[in-house]
Amino acid sequence: MTTLTPNQAQTLHSAIEAIAPIYGVASLADGSYRVDFTPDATTQQQSDAQALVDSWTPLADPDWDGFRAVILLNTTAEAILNQSPVIASTIVSLWARMTPEALQQVAPLWNQLAERYTDPNGANQTLTQGEIDALNAIATANSIPVSLDSDGLMPVG
Repeated sequence: MTTLTPNQAQTLHSAIEAIAPIYGVASLADGSYRVDFTPDATTQQQSDAQALVDSWTPLADPDWDGFRAVILLNTTAEAILNQSPVIASTIVSLWARMTPEALQQVAPLWNQLAERYTDPNGANQTLTQGEIDALNAIATANSIPVSLDSDGLMPVG
């Protein structure tokens, strides 16, 4: 039987609920899922939701401890965070108790620092695509649900 973590179960429930009105979702012994629709779910909504369930594979829960351990060793992240010890401290403390809400608090702080990023010689610069790719790879490797855009900024909202 596929056992879902609470985060995975909530993710599946929310994804289905965005398509159709439901009472809930159950994990079955064969590893599949049963959706309990409310009476007002249309046939099309039920079909669309079932298609999502049939193709759904649970993602790993985010490894925030692993992410913090690696991201703080990354020279680009270090250079960005070193621009403001106060903002950096806030970001690191938010990473310590990461939730989707805390992630939304991190984004504007990170973006404020990334927009005024300077290289080790003190020259203003933007993040290179290689730096962005390296930071995004750290997030991906630790199942962190965020990535930097082409300007090195986190999406907000």
